[in-house]
Amino acid sequence: MMVRVIAKDGTVLQPTNRHGKVRRLLDNNKAEVVCKSPFTIRLLYKTTKKTQKVKVYFDTGGKYQGFAIISNGKVIQKGTIELRDGIPELLKQRRSYRRGRRHRNKRYRPARFNNRKRKKGWLPPSVRSKYRHIINWIDKLTNYLPKYNLTVEIAKFDIQKLKNLNIEGKEYQQGSLYQYENTKQYLIFRENNKCQLCGKKKGDDTWNLHHLHQSKDCGTDSPDNLALLHSKCHDKLHSNSLDDKLKENDKKLTSQKANVKQFRYTTFMNIIKNRLCNELKNKYSNKVNFTYGYITNINRRKLELEKTHYNDCLAMHKKEVEDNINSIYIKQVRKKKRSLHEAIPRAGRSDKVNTTQKRSSKNTKEVIKNDKKWSLWDKVYISELGTTGFVSGFTGKWVYVQDINNNYLKLPNKSYKQMNRDNVRLVTRNNNWIRKEIA
Repeated sequence: MMVRVIAKDGTVLQPTNRHGKVRRLLDNNKAEVVCKSPFTIRLLYKTTKKTQKVKVYFDTGGKYQGFAIISNGKVIQKGTIELRDGIPELLKQRRSYRRGRRHRNKRYRPARFNNRKRKKGWLPPSVRSKYRHIINWIDKLTNYLPKYNLTVEIAKFDIQKLKNLNIEGKEYQQGSLYQYENTKQYLIFRENNKCQLCGKKKGDDTWNLHHLHQSKDCGTDSPDNLALLHSKCHDKLHSNSLDDKLKENDKKLTSQKANVKQFRYTTFMNIIKNRLCNELKNKYSNKVNFTYGYITNINRRKLELEKTHYNDCLAMHKKEVEDNINSIYIKQVRKKKRSLHEAIPRAGRSDKVNTTQKRSSKNTKEVIKNDKKWSLWDKVYISELGTTGFVSGFTGKWVYVQDINNNYLKLPNKSYKQMNRDNVRLVTRNNNWIRKEIA
């Protein structure tokens, strides 16, 4: 971990990786902690103010971001940031809770969907959330650094070209549904008027369009993501009542599903590209430069680097650098469930009705041990395993612990996941971001 340093008068000094010296300065009251994220100290004595140029590289993406900080030909920090998905599902869940209470005549927040206007520059909540996190992380990485240059990789994708490499000219205006009345007519022509599950023609049954990737999994209504099924076959598929013959044909649908290309992250990058460039130019002026993914790809192959997000950032430097440090993996998590209401109605239970705007205690779970407060995703050390993990849940006096890849950690010779709190030790409190150093 790189430690940022500030002089006594507030001048930003060169960051350091000499953790032992930083610890001794703090123990001898020669320095104080200014900020914990990123970890920054202020010296309490006069010192020289020599600094070197620092270069910050940031690789943007729809889910994963990469970063690297290089000074004097050495990598002083690098890592990967994973942003959280699932915002649309949470918005749908909140909407269903509110509608349920509204129709049951319970206390609820009045509907506002009829009097809202979208301001200029409006972004969908899922896109806005990720976009703001990208901006915030760039701010964090450049905060408390001396003279620095920032390079950001952006991208613009031609989705039609990704689907069909030979497309050109007026073919861009002629999609897969060109000269067909609607999607169903196109699928009937594509499948030769036969059900993709049983292989029979329409007969007395009706057609049903089946989504290979469901809407909740960000599946679209494009023909590539649709299958033509009889209504009866469609019902059997969703009720898991397929016979052996239909199960064999269902494997073909599974292989078709695997070949469906998802463009959610490419669409995200197309949406934010111009907005990101304009905001960074206004904020960093001549300190920021932009590059493109194809240039990074060429440089990475020249330097013979493995394909990772932080290696993409090292490739932006265009030169070989001394890299002797481990990378940091940073992951966004959902710290607390902020819902005021639950899906199960509580009518008739006067002692349990949520008459005040207070969240359920189980949704903001915290426990106290040795006068220290524990909550979800706090980092703990398991002495029997000799490793660290993150608290993912509570049950009575027991806790669930996961690693950063969401794998449950279990004690030796135990079949269950729970651990007694006496077997783990609190290392540090976390907010909505958990970190792990990867060798």
